[in-house]
Order: sequence, then C-alpha cells, then structure tokens
Amino acid sequence: MATKCVLISMGSTLKSNISVGAPLDMVIYEKDALKASKLVTLLDEENPYFAMIHRLWGEKLREAFNSIAEPSWSGANKSAAISMPAKKMGGVPINRPPVAKQANRR
Repeated sequence: MATKCVLISMGSTLKSNISVGAPLDMVIYEKDALKASKLVTLLDEENPYFAMIHRLWGEKLREAFNSIAEPSWSGANKSAAISMPAKKMGGVPINRPPVAKQANRR
C-alpha cells in the first residue's frame, strides 16, 4: 500500500510542479529491515503500473471533484452555503465605501 501511495503522490507532484520530472528512482525497505529489498530505476510514463496509476488517479480525482456540490452563494442550499459568517470572526463587509483618511495638519 505504501508503494501505491508514493506513486500517486509522485504522479501528482510531476503534474503540478514543473521542477520535478521523470524518470524517478524508488527504493523499498520492508518493515523492520535495515536494507533495501527492492529497487526500481528510471520509472516513467512507460512503466505499465505507473501509467495505470497516473490514468486512474486522474479519472477518480475528476469523479470526486464533480461529485462535490458547487458553493451556494445565496444560501439556498444550506449544506453548500459559502457566504455564511465564520463563527469566530463574523461577517466581513466588502461593499462598504472606504473611509476617507484625515490629513495630518500641523
């Protein structure tokens, strides 16, 4: 399971961070072992498992994104209301005209 998590994370990093690129090297340490038991070098989009992870993760992420309701600005949908005041801070006015500053006169 850890290998799958690492590959999903690295696939996302490759997509979102231009300074990170393939190929990747991966070393696996088994539980309670002090030496590497597996080594994968030059891991890139040509690797069947990595390509499958990359494709499925993108599909599942889009499905999850599309399943989440759009925010309700009017408050009509209470479970998706986004314009409600925060409990600690309260509402923040955004349409109030700025207060003119008085010039310092000496």
